[in-house]
Amino acid sequence: MIADFVDNLSNWYVRRSRRRFWDGDNSALSTLHEAIRTLTLVMAPFTPFVAERVWQDLFIETEKTESVHLASWPKVDSAVIDEKLSSHMELVRRLVELGRGARAEAKVKTRQPLGRALIGASEWDELDAELKDQV
Repeated sequence: MIADFVDNLSNWYVRRSRRRFWDGDNSALSTLHEAIRTLTLVMAPFTPFVAERVWQDLFIETEKTESVHLASWPKVDSAVIDEKLSSHMELVRRLVELGRGARAEAKVKTRQPLGRALIGASEWDELDAELKDQV
């Protein structure tokens, strides 16, 4: 579960947000910071030394606790979960996976632009333009 989260964070969020990081987008950086903070807290019981090192390097100046092992366990804030966005993002990720699979099968490299792509997802019209751009 933790490994899946790390994989999703690095291979989806960080890759897709590189330009935002380079531009100094505070929202993108804050989201990444919070994700790493929460990940560090969750990892602490399993990888105590690695988690402590990350805590000391990234969070010691902004946190009230001297050690990750003295910090409170993270709590879920259901109020900030956007179910519609989560559902739409799941669709976007699935479409990207299918697109990559089709490219691999056709031996078309990922960086080679396509002339067109046909998408047969019934929810496609419900997606915001920003999410469509991710596909």
